[in-house]
Amino acid sequence: MRGELITPNPKLKLMEQVREILRLKHYAIRTERSYCDWIKRYVHFHEMKLRQELFDRAEAKLEEFLSDLAVNGHVAASTQNQAFNALLFLYQQVLHQQFGNIQAVRADRPVRVPVVSLDCLEPGSPAPLPRPTLSQSFPEFGHPAIPPCPPLSLPGCCFPIFTVDFTPSHKLPSTIR
Repeated sequence: MRGELITPNPKLKLMEQVREILRLKHYAIRTERSYCDWIKRYVHFHEMKLRQELFDRAEAKLEEFLSDLAVNGHVAASTQNQAFNALLFLYQQVLHQQFGNIQAVRADRPVRVPVVSLDCLEPGSPAPLPRPTLSQSFPEFGHPAIPPCPPLSLPGCCFPIFTVDFTPSHKLPSTIR
């Protein structure tokens, strides 16, 4: 049903038509609220008063709005995508107008880099303890008589440090090989 085009009731106002089609296509109520909010923001951004203004330079207006979100609004890429999907729904499903390639400025996706605090390695602090072997870290892979080694921690650190030495220091039991 999501791929079919539904003609909204022409007697309804624009936002009522959007809600009608969202409900006929069984979108979630939160999606409906979000899409309606983005459409309202789009209409207010361009100070549109008449329905016909949605069709005048539609692609340029859409690019301008999305670019403004990224540049001046400093929104996340996922927020910009949500706004784009709401406006795409408006134009394709409600107004039955197709777009070409939208060339808006894209919001930057943050680079996800693992962060490790090295504040605990101040000059003069003790060196880290020796790394436990595989059998000490994971006793199920080692000899059952060897007690497991507790996780390492350094003074001043708020998280345990786990290390694993994968060098073969012992023979694995034949049941695990």
